[in-house]
Amino acid sequence: MPSFCRVYRRALRVLAIASAFLPQIDSACADDVPRVTIATQRFGGVQLMTIGIDGSNPEQITSDPDDATQPTWSPDGSKVAYISGAVRKGTLKIADADGKNARTVFTGQGTQRTPMWSPDGKQIAFSMAVPGSNYDIFVINPRRH
Repeated sequence: MPSFCRVYRRALRVLAIASAFLPQIDSACADDVPRVTIATQRFGGVQLMTIGIDGSNPEQITSDPDDATQPTWSPDGSKVAYISGAVRKGTLKIADADGKNARTVFTGQGTQRTPMWSPDGKQIAFSMAVPGSNYDIFVINPRRH
């Protein structure tokens, strides 16, 4: 099994080669750079932020009093669903794309995890630990709750 350092160096070489084929990204065109959404401790606690794949324009999305993790965007990009709270006590929330108007979507007895929007954006599937059982899959219409 290769060592971590060897695998890491190999990955860096692959990225260096691949970047030679990518067009140069001008920082003046930062709005054109694809973005990713991650959970980070950069803003204190664990919160969601978006950042350009080139590292440009980091923007904090959530200011949740609890940790915010597991972001998933609605198909139209207008909402973000995420898990708020500690690993074993998470609850499903949704917010506008800018993080405003965050609200709990479902209050239940178990820990909620892994939200995913339906392709039409009308429902969210998530897993929840049912007391005395394992995680089960639930589907909810976030507009009704």
